[in-house]
Formats: sequence, structure tokens, C-alpha cells
Amino acid sequence: MAESVYSVRISLDSVTIHDDSDLIGAGELYFIGNIGGHTTGRSPTRSLDSGTTVSLTGAVWVRELQVAGSSSIPITFEVWDEDTFDDESLGRISVAVNPPWERHQYTTPASSGKFTLRWSVSNTVAVPSLPSISFVSRNYDGSSYVTTLVLPAMVPMVTFTEILGLNKPAVDDRPVRPSGTTKNSGFQAGYFSQDDKGRIFTNRLPSGAWAKDQQYIDITVQVVPLPPGTTLPGGVKVKWSFTDPDDPTNEPHNVHPDVGRLLDPNDYTGTTKTGANASDNNPRGKATATPHFDTADPAFPLSGDETPVEIASGKSKVRFQVSDVAGDNFIVRAEAVHASFLVTIPGETGTMTVWDRIEIEYVKMHSAHELPIALITSHYEMACAQVDVSDKRVVTGTANMAHMGATEGAAYTKCESYCTKPTAGGPGQFTHEGDGGWFFMVAARRFIPAATATILYEGSAEAQNDIVRLPTGTVLAAAPAVVRVFDSTKIAGMSPPLPNNRDLHIKFRVASRTGRDLRIATHDFHAVDNPDVSFLDAHLGTYGFAMGSSIRVQVLSAGDDALVTAGISPGGTSVGGRHYFGGKLLVFTDVTTGPEVLITLCHELCHAFDNAHKCGNWDWERKPSRTACCMNYWFQFVLDDSTPRRPMAWTQNRESPNMCGPHIVSIRDYHLEDNPGLGW
Repeated sequence: MAESVYSVRISLDSVTIHDDSDLIGAGELYFIGNIGGHTTGRSPTRSLDSGTTVSLTGAVWVRELQVAGSSSIPITFEVWDEDTFDDESLGRISVAVNPPWERHQYTTPASSGKFTLRWSVSNTVAVPSLPSISFVSRNYDGSSYVTTLVLPAMVPMVTFTEILGLNKPAVDDRPVRPSGTTKNSGFQAGYFSQDDKGRIFTNRLPSGAWAKDQQYIDITVQVVPLPPGTTLPGGVKVKWSFTDPDDPTNEPHNVHPDVGRLLDPNDYTGTTKTGANASDNNPRGKATATPHFDTADPAFPLSGDETPVEIASGKSKVRFQVSDVAGDNFIVRAEAVHASFLVTIPGETGTMTVWDRIEIEYVKMHSAHELPIALITSHYEMACAQVDVSDKRVVTGTANMAHMGATEGAAYTKCESYCTKPTAGGPGQFTHEGDGGWFFMVAARRFIPAATATILYEGSAEAQNDIVRLPTGTVLAAAPAVVRVFDSTKIAGMSPPLPNNRDLHIKFRVASRTGRDLRIATHDFHAVDNPDVSFLDAHLGTYGFAMGSSIRVQVLSAGDDALVTAGISPGGTSVGGRHYFGGKLLVFTDVTTGPEVLITLCHELCHAFDNAHKCGNWDWERKPSRTACCMNYWFQFVLDDSTPRRPMAWTQNRESPNMCGPHIVSIRDYHLEDNPGLGW
């Protein structure tokens, strides 16, 4: 016999804060809940004393779920104490709600003893299974009394049976999975984003094929008459609607508030978080497509917001066109409608989010080290960009080079030609060049041949803004290439030669030399969308070294220890004085090791999304010791948030594989299909 079906409403009602030794006076507290796999988002932060009870109001604290009679609904609830650097957990409640779904309010204390949650089960709609045997009254022979057996009232329940174009994370649906490649989400039968993590890709058909300006899903539902054995009346339709839920990416406690306000400005008033507010799609007005329903199948023509139901199967279909800004999200609701229906159980998807997806053709030179391709995608998830290495090959012979060129000029030329479509006898390796959705990545060995840098001078010098003035009579044995400037507080007592430790120094390229004056190339900083013009060119004075002040330096000749190219993004095109990147990158594995390999890879890939480097920003994550955006150079300082922005002394060497908030929103808003550098 089929199970009974329930529609259950669960609400998180209130939380009481208890005595807590971690709170000094009032605590700056916020709450995060999850009902049946659906997050409530983060509440506003409130100054709360021990003994305070807070009522939880609003739609995010309530969830209506369809469940079978043997199911269980998990609930979690967390309380956090907000701190400038790293929030502290006051505990977590985890409970499971089990049938028979009795209406009741429950009180659950946290195991930490620091708070108590009150929550309720209410408005339960039960549709029992139809019994195989029915009992009627017994009548004596000849009685005129008639017993009539009547089927119970039919209740239609809508279930989602297939959503083509919706992708579930961690599902690789390829029938063949070539070695060394990745696919980070895919189609799974019966999946309707129950975990709120479903992805709908821009510029992709439901089949996964690239199609410019096409982003939609085809939804099939089934209207199931309950109890089993009842039938649908003729003329039943499905009424479709969609809502825009809160963007959840700014909700975790480790997202820095400055970044959270960029990701989801609708959740804030000024610098104050007001809640996990809905209706926040297209926050910066960059969408060119409008979400709406269309006919998916001629058998189910859309009229207004309704499609007909095929009575024999109970099926109906619709196409849902989504917007084209990554991070926009939707919940689709489907309800059976007919004049005879008194009670219905509608169906509702989980939260489905718009993502970009790019495929990478990965060429590894045989003698180069392997790149950590499996680690890339996690650092692009905040930007709602899925990075799939879809094609990989290892090259030998003339395509496997010890270096790209003997000089920088020759190496640049070779990198450009290497990242083009193959021709007879040519050096090109990018077989998918010009194909929609494809980027190109190379694991190469070196940009130019290895060279050993020599310390030409070490000692005191004079800071003169963009000039390092060496002492009178200084003789250099070779042409100076780089000047390292050391943090005097960290090298006190050290004997020469000072170590090549990135925590101890910054460095500048030497642009020219006149006598004992070395003119340095300034450190340029760029807005994420402007690789051509810098907003700040920092010299020694900008970095806080007063005119005429004494600084400790090393002057180096050219060589790996002085300045080495770890990665490059060749190709692209210039239009109207603006350079557009070409979606191509090389990482030189002979000169990058350890964590630096992934940082370099994420840096160059971000260029491929048409982003400038040297932003001077911290990355998106809040933690006691902050790290910088992968788009910075390690030897430049991070900038503060003043107007105009200024360098913060000795914040070099903080890079991580993560991006900053401005780079994240740039990728979300950017329309790759319109980038002339990609040639799609």
C-alpha cells in the first residue's frame, strides 16, 4: 500500500539567550537556521543581553515541505557572536522532526547551554493512502437500507519529475570521463534543487551545448491524484509562478561584511545588515535577459501563467527563461488548478541559481609539472562560475619546450602563437580557439631561460620618491634590474646578506640608472575593469618612505631571484583603446612551487574572465589574519579603503587563491559572450 503524503509547515519561533561567560555585557549576536535543507540566511546582528528572548518573524523562518509518511525533516539552528576578525559560535542545535507530524510547539536547548530555541509544527495537511479493503455496515435480508461506498475527496499533488538544464553539484554526467579532466556539476534524474544548490548556466542549452544568449530550463511536473485510485477531472491545468529568494552567498559567518555588502546590497542599510532579504536579483543592473515562462512543448502551450495537464499521465511542461547575471536565483512553484479542487498540494523547487560555465582545454608540456586542476573551481564558486577542465592532452616534441623564448620579446611572441588554433607546421595548440565557452590553459616550464641574480649592492640608500639614491662612490658590477627595500623593524640585528624572504621586503623594477640614482618603476594599481589605466602609481613616498630618509636595500642583477614570470595571459584584442583578454593562460611550473602554483593559476584565470590585476584588495574571507586577492602581486602593499586609497605598510606577501569582492561581482556581472577578445 502506498504511503500517506503530508504537507508540513515548520517555523522557527523564538530564541532565548542564557547566561554566557563569553559575553561581556551584551553580545553582538546573529542567528542562522536550516529547515529540511533550506537555509534561513543570516539574521540581522543585535545587541543582546543574557536572558533576552528574540521573536523570529518573517518568511525565512518558515518552511512548508511535502513529505512522505516515513520521512524525517532535519532542523539546525546556530547562534554566532560577531567579532571584528572572527565570529565565535555559541552553539548549534540539530534535531529531526518525525511523523506523525503532530501540531505542537517544541522547546530545544543547545547542548552548550547558551541558548534555547522554540519551534513549531503546524498546518499539517495529510492525504492518507487509499485502503485496499473498505468496511460497510451489514444489513439483514430484505432490508431497504442502502450503504453507498464513496471515494474520499481527491487532492492533487504536484511533483517535479524532470528539469532539463538544471545541474547538481558534484555530479559528473558524462558517459565517458577522460583522465585528467573535471566536470563539477551535471544532470541528475529527479533533482529539483532540493539542496538549494542547483545551477542553471548562462549561454548553455539544457543539453550543455554552448548557445549565445540562451539560458533556460525545461520543467516537467506530474499532477498526482491522492489518495491513489482517484482520478483527475478533465481540464486540469498547472499554474506557474516564480520568486526571487535571498542570495545566500553573503550569509556565512566567514564572509567579510565589506564583501557581503557588494555581493548582496539588498541585505544592508548602510553598513548594517538588516536580514536575508528576497527580491535581490540583478543587484547592479547588468542583466540583459528578463526571467519569464515560455512554452516548452507544443502539447503544453502556455496561456498566461498556465499549461494544460495530460490527464492520462498527469504531466505538464513549461520552459523557464532566466536572467543572465550569475548569482541571480529563483524558486519555481507549480500548482494544479480546477474549479472542483478544495485542497491542493503545490510543488516547489529549491533555490536554483544562475551560473557561468567555462570549459578549459588543458595542454601540459610533458616535462612541466602538473597543475592542480581539481582545486580551481572551489575558488570561483563565490563568483558563481563553474570551471571545468573538459579536454586535456600531454604534448611532446617541439611543443614541449624548456622555455618559451631566449628573450622576453621572443617569449611573448611564442606564447601568443602557441595559444592559437593549430595549423600545418605551426606552433598553435588551442584546438578550440573561437569555440563558444572554451578557454585555454598551458602548464609550461619557463618563460625565459633560468638565470642567477647577483646582489650588486647591499646597504643603506636614500629614498627620493621614485628614485633610490645609492651612496657616493657605489660601483655596480652589472646592470641593476631590481631593488629590494627591507622592513627595518624585521631585519634589526641581521647580518648581510639579508635573506630572500618575502615577509621582509618589497621590490621595484629598475627603469633606468643615472649615476648613483636608480629610477624605479612604480607599483601600479587598477580598478578590476580597467587593465589599461591605473588609479594609483605608488613609489617610495606613497609607501611611507619620507623624502631623504634612509632605507636598507639590495640591488640585484637580472635573474630568477630578482624578478621572474610565473604566469602570463597572452592573446586578446584592443578595441577603442581598451584591451580585452583572450581567455588564454600559461603557468610556468619550473618557477612556481607549493601554494604559489594555485595562486598563479587562479590569478591568470581571472584575467581570462577579462579582469585587471593589482587591485590592492583583501580577498573575500574574514579571518584573524586576512589574506589578499589572488590578483595582487606579492611585492605590492594592500590598499586601505580611504578616499583616495592608500597603501598599508608592510602588507605584502599576503596572496591567496581567493578573489576580492570587486573581482567576484565583476565576474558575476560580466557577459563573456560579448567579449571581443574571446572571439566567440
